Amino acid sequence: MEHVKSTEIVNHPLFGEIERITTEDGKIWYKGKDVALALGYKSPHVAIKYLKDTLKVEKEYRTGLGYIARRPYTYIGKEAIKILLVKRLTQDVKNRVKECINQIDLV
Repeated sequence: MEHVKSTEIVNHPLFGEIERITTEDGKIWYKGKDVALALGYKSPHVAIKYLKDTLKVEKEYRTGLGYIARRPYTYIGKEAIKILLVKRLTQDVKNRVKECINQIDLV
């Protein structure tokens, strides 16, 4: 894990328990999949795919057969979290407007 100074699980007030890393330059990054799932995205990998404020980190894990393998994880910064929040809120507003229009049509 190049550039990573520390890794920890924190209890974030908005996202619940989430993995967070700190890089050597002091910037804090949150695990993108965890943030997207906490915001209600059904496909978190699609939600974070085109974000610009990201950091790819390869981490080791143990497979079911006991081998050690490496897998890339995407961590996102504050700007990317803001973008995900705005996208999610925009989608919620669109859905509520559609519901209101449907209710007006029923009257």
